[in-house]
Amino acid sequence: MMLFLTGTIQYGFMMFTYNSMLTAARAGARFAALGGANNAAVTTMVQGLLPGWVAPGDIEVTSSVVNGNQVRVNVTIPASASTVLRFGPMPETLRADVVMLQES
Repeated sequence: MMLFLTGTIQYGFMMFTYNSMLTAARAGARFAALGGANNAAVTTMVQGLLPGWVAPGDIEVTSSVVNGNQVRVNVTIPASASTVLRFGPMPETLRADVVMLQES
């Protein structure tokens, strides 16, 4: 019973982190789409929106212009960094990818 409870807590942390990644990627894409921000500014913004247990060194953020008028922000972290408890089977990485139209 204790193992089941611990696994539930671990995957709860992982899902919370993934949801935070999606929100941060969406906010970073919106930031880049409105102001044409560079990758460093988007990275700083995304890192500030992720939970405290994810080390900034584990976060990989890329932003690029796609098709001339769209901005893509991709956030990737190792799944082992997405939870406080680090054991059991987990995916290798968590990825959040958002594409947004640039506005003028």
